[in-house]
Amino acid sequence: MNGRKQPHQAGTPRAPRDPDDAGTTLPDGLAPSRTLQEARRQLAQSPPHDTTADRFGDPHTEVERISFGSPETLVQPPDTDVGVLADDEEVDAEPTTQVQAATTNPDAPAPVELPPLPAAPRIPTVAARFGSLPTVAEPSPVLPAPRRADLSPRTAAPREEGVGRCGDYTLLKRLKLGGMAEVFLAKTQGVEGFEKYVAIKCILPHLASQPRFVQMFIDEAKLTVQLSHANIAQIYELGMDEDTYFMAMEYIPGRDVEWLFHAAARAGELLPLSVVCFIIEQVCEGLDHAHRRTGPDHKPLNIIHRDVSPTNILISDGGAIKLIDFGIAKAATNMQVTAHGVVKGKTGYMSPEQLRGDAIDRRTDIFAAGIVFHELLTGQRLFRANSDVQTIKNVLVGPIPPVTDVRPGIPADIASVLHRCLERDLGRRFPAAGDVSAALRAALVRHGLLDGGGELRKLLEKWGEL
Repeated sequence: MNGRKQPHQAGTPRAPRDPDDAGTTLPDGLAPSRTLQEARRQLAQSPPHDTTADRFGDPHTEVERISFGSPETLVQPPDTDVGVLADDEEVDAEPTTQVQAATTNPDAPAPVELPPLPAAPRIPTVAARFGSLPTVAEPSPVLPAPRRADLSPRTAAPREEGVGRCGDYTLLKRLKLGGMAEVFLAKTQGVEGFEKYVAIKCILPHLASQPRFVQMFIDEAKLTVQLSHANIAQIYELGMDEDTYFMAMEYIPGRDVEWLFHAAARAGELLPLSVVCFIIEQVCEGLDHAHRRTGPDHKPLNIIHRDVSPTNILISDGGAIKLIDFGIAKAATNMQVTAHGVVKGKTGYMSPEQLRGDAIDRRTDIFAAGIVFHELLTGQRLFRANSDVQTIKNVLVGPIPPVTDVRPGIPADIASVLHRCLERDLGRRFPAAGDVSAALRAALVRHGLLDGGGELRKLLEKWGEL
């Protein structure tokens, strides 16, 4: 559809686009960018780790020559006189023309001489107009008509046009390919050079026809858009491009906690205590906001993330902590609710009650945060084993070693916070994520460990290339 699209509110699936729709009109007469499906086909054919320039070639190929012209394209046809007149050069004139008297009367006036008629003006060439080429007296050779530029996305799309379009967004590159969805870096543009970078999450094509996965995707968007907190990545829009649902989300340039875990291992170091406590405190702040969120009727939504894990905790380049991927979150609303006994999530970061298929509440997220807490402090996996069966057994009945046995020197009050998060007995576990963050803050104040954010930024600079 050409022209500006009407704003689309989150939570309202837009009608599928007409397959014959040419897309948004591009400036300078460029052909429309590829659709999401075409972009996927191109990505599948591209070699790994290729760049935008590799995929689409030099953005200036052909376009400048055809659009703005060159000396060759402006040379006059061969039948044109291309001589150039100097300022002091005389014009060749026709012989003097006389008008004879109409009578033979000898007393008639003498014939009148008219001024000579100038020759037809000569057409100056590019050299005459711009003075950069020598004057040409010989006719130009016959040139073929200029070849029309190939305006396909591969050869002529501007570099920022990237891999295609999705809705009103220009896809720049793929950031992540998961089991259910893929995430692209994209941007949207406005007047006066306004640009906003976003992350576009699209459900994978082979799942787009399965109602269960589509409903999970829609539920995630409807649920997350209601959350507004500094430690939760924001959702801007739920839309549809052709037959594919997508979400426009906050783009967070940076890494995830899984990368930080491996970076420390490669460096042969343990993460500073202040950094680990800072990360977990921020995660629990975001969880507490989600757990306590109320709806328009002021009733609690009772949102549970159910997938708190290192890959779902992002660290921005500036050291901000963001919780992402509420894709399997559960809320006490009219949305689709998981059937009793169905287990969803990563087994190594699930609570015992979640693995058993029991009813769960916000305390299941606290257990998962405790697992991440323990692993970051010790540099070791807590429950995860070589098989899901053994991992589940470890979560349900496996020993949880005291963190001080693995890393001596951790203050007793911080160790106590950790192990209370990991209590299998729900009655002994922290009742709220806000209680965890408050307990950690108090311990950090007591021990003077208040610069966890600053230390984290230093680690990102130090290990950025690992």
